[in-house]
Amino acid sequence: MPDAIGCGCVNVIDPQWQVLRNQSKCDFHKAHMRAPKDLDASYYEELGTLQNPNAHIIEFQDAFEELERLLPDGAGRIALEVGCGASRYVPMFIAHRYRYLGIDPSRWACEWVRSQPSQTPVLSLAMGLEQFSPEPSQFAVILAAHVAEHLEHAPEQIERMRDWLLPGGRLYLIVPDGRDDPWNPDHLWFFEPDSLKTMLDQIGYADIRLTSRRHVERERFIYCCAVKP
Repeated sequence: MPDAIGCGCVNVIDPQWQVLRNQSKCDFHKAHMRAPKDLDASYYEELGTLQNPNAHIIEFQDAFEELERLLPDGAGRIALEVGCGASRYVPMFIAHRYRYLGIDPSRWACEWVRSQPSQTPVLSLAMGLEQFSPEPSQFAVILAAHVAEHLEHAPEQIERMRDWLLPGGRLYLIVPDGRDDPWNPDHLWFFEPDSLKTMLDQIGYADIRLTSRRHVERERFIYCCAVKP
């Protein structure tokens, strides 16, 4: 049965993937949602992304060390960051000897990423995930941090990411824990640890490891690493 909150948004369990997803947004939340391509400096400043440059890397290292899935040496291979925004992960990838590619609908964010000082040139493309069509088996690592919950067809896009990975390549996902925030007006999918693991297994990932940790006071995040067989 659909669940609805007072505003009129309706969420349902997706029958194929068994994940809570948004079926419809109320008029108020439709009117206040910002298109990803329009996100600019004010948005990332409000999030705090542009402050505390090491915070994201520390968060990544702490969570994935717990899962025994720290970032391996890149040896010159390519790391893809999906929905990179004003990424703070670039220095981490460069330090681990990856070539970096980011994609994001926000042209401002992509220009910001390219403008940051780096010992190795980085590439960022202003496009949505749906428009990105690389050759299969291109990437050693794919990172999607706080992206999947915003995608209209999240499971299908995560399945596409599997095809882009090299055999043995890793997908790192960071998503909000839907048990804490099942009615976020900006989200289309509400993952829980069990449902996320089941979905990734159904898609065809292997060695799926995840943990849920409270990084900010208001909600927990799920940190997940899965491997392409």
